[in-house]
This record gives sequence, C-alpha cells and structure tokens, in this order.
Amino acid sequence: MPDQVSFPPIVTLPQQRVQVDADGTFTLPLPTNPNAAIDTYRDDGCVGDVTESAPAARFEELYHLKLMLYRDGALLGSARSRRVDGTTSREIEFIYATVDTDVTGTQACAYDGRRETFDLRLKAGWNNVRLTIRDYVDWTFENAPDDTVAWY
Repeated sequence: MPDQVSFPPIVTLPQQRVQVDADGTFTLPLPTNPNAAIDTYRDDGCVGDVTESAPAARFEELYHLKLMLYRDGALLGSARSRRVDGTTSREIEFIYATVDTDVTGTQACAYDGRRETFDLRLKAGWNNVRLTIRDYVDWTFENAPDDTVAWY
C-alpha cells in the first residue's frame, strides 16, 4: 500500500505529495485558481436541449486523472478513477463551476455518434461528477458523493 500520493507533473495540478492514512484515505488539493474557460456544456455540433440554470456560469474540468503512488519515497506506480466493466466505463471527474448552476438535458452528436445526458447540480467551486459511458456512445454526467473517490 502506498504511503503517499500526488498528481502527475501536469502544469495545472498541485504537485505536493500527501500522506495516505492507515485506512487508505487521503486528501489531495485541487487547483485554487482554475481557468474556468468552458462557457457551456451545449455543443454546437450536437442537437438537443442541454441547459444551464445560470447562463453566466463558467467551468473547468479535470478528467482522466491519474495518481502517482509512492512508498518510502519510491514511485510504485499509478492509479486512475476509472473502472471498466465490459463496454461500460465509470470515472469521477472534478468540475469547477464559477457559480451555482444546474446542467440538465440531452444532446446527440452526429460527428461521433455520442449521446450525452446531463443531470448535474453544481455548486460554486469544485464538484465530483460521475461520468458513465455505455457502449462507447451513451454518456451520462451526474453528481457523485463529495466524500469518496475510488482509485484503481
């Protein structure tokens, strides 16, 4: 079992290592000044009814994250927040919202065949969001508990 974890060396992520408690839990800091450059989850290349309750909201996403695992200062390997079971994958993303907003609705994207469903109640700040992808084309974004993220 690792005794420390950190994010990989990516410019936008905090780089400090944090201790892993005896029960395997740890708390990693997320960026304090996220870029929040995403202005909507509606995709102009898709057709649907995705809406945001606060049109002024801006977003930042951290997804496909990897953790670096250490024991006694030596790198052991890495872990991800994604779990794959057949043609279904689930992962936790972290989404930053500049203000409280709900993102709801569906959209179909002809350019890659993807269908996205949003059922999010985002608070201002960082939010845990579960992304489930079924059969490579059905994408569902929903709130995940704030207190637990599993790493595999």
